[in-house]
Amino acid sequence: MQVFKTYLKILKKNIPSMSIYLFVFLLLAFVLSRSGKENGVSQFTTNKIDMAVINEDEGELGGELKAYLGGINNLVELKNDKEILQDELYYRNVEYILLIPKDFSSKLANGDIENLCENIKIPGSYTGKYVDIQIEQYISTLESYLIAKVPDKQALEYTRNDLSMALEVNLLNNKISTSMTSDYHYFKYLPYVLISLIILGMGPILMVFNSKEINDRTMCSSLPLKKKNMQLILGCVVTVTAMYLLFMALAFILYGENIGLLKGILYLVNCFVFVLIATGMGYLISILTKSINTLNMISNTVGLGMSFLGGVFVPQALMGEKVLNFSKFIPTYWYINAVENIQTVSSNKAVLKDIQVSIGVEVMFAIAFFAVALVATRIRSNARSQMN
Repeated sequence: MQVFKTYLKILKKNIPSMSIYLFVFLLLAFVLSRSGKENGVSQFTTNKIDMAVINEDEGELGGELKAYLGGINNLVELKNDKEILQDELYYRNVEYILLIPKDFSSKLANGDIENLCENIKIPGSYTGKYVDIQIEQYISTLESYLIAKVPDKQALEYTRNDLSMALEVNLLNNKISTSMTSDYHYFKYLPYVLISLIILGMGPILMVFNSKEINDRTMCSSLPLKKKNMQLILGCVVTVTAMYLLFMALAFILYGENIGLLKGILYLVNCFVFVLIATGMGYLISILTKSINTLNMISNTVGLGMSFLGGVFVPQALMGEKVLNFSKFIPTYWYINAVENIQTVSSNKAVLKDIQVSIGVEVMFAIAFFAVALVATRIRSNARSQMN
């Protein structure tokens, strides 16, 4: 077992550099899990927007609109000064400013509601659109009564009554999650660390044994090639198994209370398959590279690239259609897809099929990486035999 013992000695020297990735990952997982704790919503509430209303209407309808908006939003009193209004909006002291003109009442009475009011709002904000809908709803309701020749005071009263009616909202669940659980963040960011640690853990050691000088000396020794390869495989198995068990143990120690039996099993299977993918990648990269610096560069490039494009660092929901289609050719996409579905598997067993598909695609990636690595090994061996 001389090769295996040598493998472990080299691995021991690489542990300090590998531990940096472990420390950074655990720190990141802890911070994200603290900010992403599961929150519960037990009842429905409407949002109130900080807004200002500059009313210059000479009639009473503008004042009623201001009073209505003040009842459903947080009204901030501001002077009608352009610089003041711009500053308040810039510093987000208000999110919406409504300007009611002098002829608001007369135009509304005549049915002229097009471009009736002006507004200043944060471009593209949902709050701006939200207040726009409130104003349009009030004006359209009031206009319908005025067109029907209902007196102004009575029309205002009817409008207030109509808009004060609210629907009762009953939530299907007593507690609805508004964010992912803490274990989600842990397993979401795990692929980047697994790729980096496995490549940096296995790669340098395999490069040492595959170097021409060491390989030639081994071939001249009494140790059969089959035994050498078996001991190297054993070393790789010990390395990736130790990493897998370490991360899974940490996951259940830190977040075991949030992980049920079914979720736990699916997490274990999904992560195990991804470990196989990272192992195949590490083995392939160690064959194709000739220096440690190149290995480190490839490790960072592959790890970060697959993490960004696969949905680890950038949510898949925010990716464009073309990027998302390309990401399907990356194993991290399917890993994250499985993790996303695992979050809802307890309440929705229908996603089990999607999880099985995602893990199945990951298995195919693992087989492909190992197959390419074996072909690369055969080509490299043939090239060396021809040179000799």
